[in-house]
Order: sequence, then structure tokens, then C-alpha cells
Amino acid sequence: MKKKEGNVIVKTIKIALVLLVLMSGVLFVVYVAAPEKISTPATTTQGITVSAPRSLEEAKRQYEEKRDLRALLAYGSNLEADMLVMDSVRAALEKHFFHELAQEAGRRYNIKWNILYGLWMRESSINPQAKGDGKFDHNGRLIPGSFRAFGLGQVHLNTARAHYDSNITEERLLDPIENGMASASVLRDYTAMFGGNIKYGISAYQQGPKETKKQFKDRVQPKNISYVIDVLQFAAEAN
Repeated sequence: MKKKEGNVIVKTIKIALVLLVLMSGVLFVVYVAAPEKISTPATTTQGITVSAPRSLEEAKRQYEEKRDLRALLAYGSNLEADMLVMDSVRAALEKHFFHELAQEAGRRYNIKWNILYGLWMRESSINPQAKGDGKFDHNGRLIPGSFRAFGLGQVHLNTARAHYDSNITEERLLDPIENGMASASVLRDYTAMFGGNIKYGISAYQQGPKETKKQFKDRVQPKNISYVIDVLQFAAEAN
């Protein structure tokens, strides 16, 4: 019986090795032998046109030479998803992009990048196209076009105009780079309201500074402390 089980294990290992070799061959063809078959369109953001790299090697070189985040994301977002390994590559590229974006926004607005990243995780699970805080009719149905929060930081349009750019639009807030910078600017201003206390800054980001000021004045925990804890937990995991 043990001998039979041993033969089954050996056969399983052989099959796995064959599949691994075949997958390696496919990857070689896709990424090395025929990189010209990977076609990704150019992207335009804020009037800047970027040609997406055609291979992982070119993406790496272009990023290292130009620090071009848009091109790197464009490549990752346009990979064909007909193999699980391609999904993994795309996910890795996008994660790298948003880490870099958080670091750049953090440097620009003097905020710890992982706190900002944690905020994005809590607000939208890092989804640049997220829309929230919509209005509902008397039947409980969402009213189309009634969204007030946009992008990965779920920034409200009026808030972004007050703390980032008075001319920003909903469409621009759906650009991950614009939204990242806007949410960083808002978090910086809210944190400054409370003497640099990031806990109350995060609280104000979610429930508004008016409510948080009352709790700060009374020296009590923010009412939305569970939200603050979630953000800080995501921030710790980002490190």
C-alpha cells in the first residue's frame, strides 16, 4: 500500500514538473521571444501623453530612467488576463505603482506615506475608479450621478477644491495621481488643525473636522476611533 502511495506521489511530482516547464516556455514566448505581441496604448493624463512600455524589461528600464509612474501603471493595466501569471504580474505592478505614488505624495505634503496608503486601503481598497457617498431616492435606490466621493482616497469634490485645487473636477479626481495628491493635501491640512496629531487628522478626514474638533477640545477619543485604527493597521501592513 505504501509503495502504491509512493508511486502516486512520484507521478504527481512529475506532472507538476512538466506543467512548470510548459508554463516557463509560455512565459518565455510572451515576454522574451515575442514581446512585440504585447500591445498597450499610450495614456494621456493632464495633457501628458505617455507611451506604455511593451515588455517587463522595458517597463523596468523606463521606470528607472524617468520614474514614469503612469507608463508603468498603463503597462500593468493593459496586460491580457488569459493566464493567472499575467494577473499576478499586473497586480504586482499596480501595488508597486501605488506604493510609489503614496511615497511621492507623502514627500510633497510631509505625511508618512504608509499612513496615506492605509487611508486609501480603508477608503476604497486602492481603487482609483471608486465612487461613493451617493444619494438614495425614497425607494432606497441609488440616484445615478449623485456620487460625492471619488477615487482611491474617496475625496469629496468640495473638500478637494478647498484643500487642493479650486478648479479640480470629478473626472480629475478619478485620476489616481491627482486623487493621491488631493487626499494627501486634505490629510495634511486636517492633521495640522490638531497640532500634528495624526490620529485626529485621520478622524477628521472621515467624519469632517467640525465633529473631530469637539472631541479634540474635550480631550476624548474620536467617535470614529475604529476607522482610525483600521487606517493605522493598514499603514503598519504597508511597511
